[in-house]
Amino acid sequence: MMEGRGHMMGNKSRKHMNRISNIARRSFYLAMLVLAMYCNTYPAYATDATTALTGKFDIFYSLVSTVIQSIGGIILVWGAFEFGNSMQQQEGGATTRALQRVGGGLVMLVAPAIASAMM
Repeated sequence: MMEGRGHMMGNKSRKHMNRISNIARRSFYLAMLVLAMYCNTYPAYATDATTALTGKFDIFYSLVSTVIQSIGGIILVWGAFEFGNSMQQQEGGATTRALQRVGGGLVMLVAPAIASAMM
């Protein structure tokens, strides 16, 4: 008797699961229909998207170039002080390293201008 009752409970739970899956499927279809209708009411123009994307890249480029120029200025000043200190020493390697640092700072200062000239 117990086995028959368990079997009946299994049929009821299967029917209940089918009913839930049908409701979920219909809800999903309704949500997709609403989404499709919403997307169709706001057309996207390629020129607007291109302008928005280009504007964001321009902002990013200006931010990166400003950071590079700032770091280059700091390195240039650091190299100038190091070059002044190396003039007081007898070691030639310190002067060479200081001049390399000054050159690196100058390149970092001028790099954004060179990049914009290449574009």
